[in-house]
Amino acid sequence: MKDDYLLLDSDKYDHVKMGKSKRRKETIRPRSKNMKRNFKKEYISQALYYIAVLAIIVGAFLFFNKLNKTSNTIKLQNIELKSTQYRLQELNAQYDKVLQDKTAGEAEKASQEQRVQELERQKTELERQLQSKLAEKQRVASLQTAKAFAAQANCDTPKMCIYMKESGNNPLAVNSIGCRGIGQACPGTKLPCGADYACQDAWFTNYAITRYGSWDAAWVFWQQNHWW
Repeated sequence: MKDDYLLLDSDKYDHVKMGKSKRRKETIRPRSKNMKRNFKKEYISQALYYIAVLAIIVGAFLFFNKLNKTSNTIKLQNIELKSTQYRLQELNAQYDKVLQDKTAGEAEKASQEQRVQELERQKTELERQLQSKLAEKQRVASLQTAKAFAAQANCDTPKMCIYMKESGNNPLAVNSIGCRGIGQACPGTKLPCGADYACQDAWFTNYAITRYGSWDAAWVFWQQNHWW
């Protein structure tokens, strides 16, 4: 029975086998050149499409990344600009304060200089007044001293005291070294007068005032040195 089946179906098996064989031969039949060309075109087109899409994506990413960096740079520059403006305002405020202090210092310095000048003027004036008072005091003291010495010497005035001490008020008196006259002019030759008392008195009075300022001062000097 098995063999019959094999015999009965042998033709059919061969037919099926042949059909399969034919189909296999038909499927593995080489493609034509046009099909290959079309396939390559499709492949290339798809590849170019994906490449273009990828390029667009990459370009968009780079663009937005650059835009983001540019935005961050602008923000950073704005921050730096504000910081610089703030520092500039601080420097301007400090500069104005320095100018104000300098102006106030110069005004204070000028005021101080004026005060110093005024004090120096007052000091000079007080020193002048003090010297004047001291000179007047010395003059009065000298006059009083001269009068006191004149009283002790039994003479009326400092002039007479000098005359009495030098020559005993003798217009003809001559000492050992050649001094002569009532005031003993040395050398005696410089006395332009002879025995004329009035001429000698005028000459010695001029000498006392010219050299000492007064007879009183001349008498004080004489008391200290015993010559004049």
